[in-house]
Formats: sequence, C-alpha cells, structure tokens
Amino acid sequence: MGQLDLTDDEVAKIREIHKDFRPKMEKVLRKLQGLLTDDQNEARQEALRAGKRRREVLEALKLTDEQKQKVQAIGKEVATLARERMEKLRDVLSAGQKEELQDLREERKERVRDRMAHRIANLKDLNLTEDQKAQIAAIRKEYRPKVQEAGNKLRATVTDGLEAIVAVIKG
Repeated sequence: MGQLDLTDDEVAKIREIHKDFRPKMEKVLRKLQGLLTDDQNEARQEALRAGKRRREVLEALKLTDEQKQKVQAIGKEVATLARERMEKLRDVLSAGQKEELQDLREERKERVRDRMAHRIANLKDLNLTEDQKAQIAAIRKEYRPKVQEAGNKLRATVTDGLEAIVAVIKG
C-alpha cells in the first residue's frame, strides 16, 4: 500500500474498512471453535507448525462429512467477507492507484517465480544427495512457522506504529 501514494483520507478510509471487517471475520471464524475434536485441533496445530498448505491441513484433520460441510460453509462466508472487503478497498482507490496495484501484483508473481527458479537451479548446482535435500527440507519445515510468526508480529507492530503516528498527526 505504501507504493500507492495514498492520501491521509484514503489511509483513514482503508483503516476504517479493516476495522469494520475485523469483527465480522472473527465472528465467522469463531464458528470453527468447538467444531473440531481435541485430536483434530492437535493435528491442525501440528500441520500449521509444519507449514503445510490449507489442503494438507484439512486432510490431516480427517473430518467427518458433517464437519466438512460446516467447514465449507464457513469457508464460503470468509471468502464472501474477503470479497466484500476488497470491493470496498478498491472503491477507495483512484483509477491510477488500481492500475498501480495490479502492476504490483504482477511484479510480486514474477518475483515469486524468479525465487522458485533460483532455488531449483541452486539445488541442481549443489549436487545434493537425497539425504541432504531431506535435511534441508526438515530445517525449512522447522523454521517456516517461526519466520511466519515473526513476520506477523512485525506487521502488527508496524501497523500499530502507523496508527499511533496517524493519531498524532490528526491531533
């Protein structure tokens, strides 16, 4: 968002949209509580710590048909809220900012592809054994959740800092 050259008014509107949607999203996600058994919750936590993808996490839960239906319904509610939020956010942006946002998304996709290609090339250049590849994968698996958690904390801290700065500026 920093690269979109937002006005103070646009930043305030975006914060307000996030503020409005956060409780709605939390309310929907609370429906998941009590849905899983203790064993399923434990399997979920382990899968998340291992950095597994959403599909892999769901497979690890071994949901009953009834649970699957409820999870799908909640997923649809979350997706609907996310779409609504994005529509409201887009309404705040000017045509030029929307275009810039699309360009940034494309750049991000290209950077991800470049990183993946680089990783593949480096692994081939290193002539690693299967055992070495497995050890590297295990290390990545171990540290991925820690890095993600640190990133989430950093983003939250930055957001809090920005909100404090905006509050000072607004007086």
